[in-house]
Amino acid sequence: MAYSQDDYINYRILKAEETYSDSMLLVGHGRYNSAVNRLYYACFYIVSALLISRGLQAGTHNGAKILFFREFVKPGIIQPAFGTLYSNLFDWRLEADYSDFIDFDRATLEELIVDTRNFIHTVKSLIIRTNSQGAKG
Repeated sequence: MAYSQDDYINYRILKAEETYSDSMLLVGHGRYNSAVNRLYYACFYIVSALLISRGLQAGTHNGAKILFFREFVKPGIIQPAFGTLYSNLFDWRLEADYSDFIDFDRATLEELIVDTRNFIHTVKSLIIRTNSQGAKG
């Protein structure tokens, strides 16, 4: 079965929302490092959906980050604070997954959950605007 661009976008949006929900479950069980991983992936999935909506594709996580900054943060389409959040989660996910003696705490995760929710909402709104403008044009 062949999938359309919209199928990929919608799938990535759903993955972002599902993964975000997973992070909240993990925080509720005191699994803060794993929650950082899920928050990063929630952002990665929504950024991937945004890139696909603009006809852009990245072959790596770092490539997605570079394209996101070049195409959306640097031109001012996305707030710099969201760029910082995405970049920090990228780094923290690596630390949480691969470094020893890295332990995130509940207070940090509670803040990151709110920031990530806002990130997902903002990027999703941009995807919807992009798709609705494309449909009119």
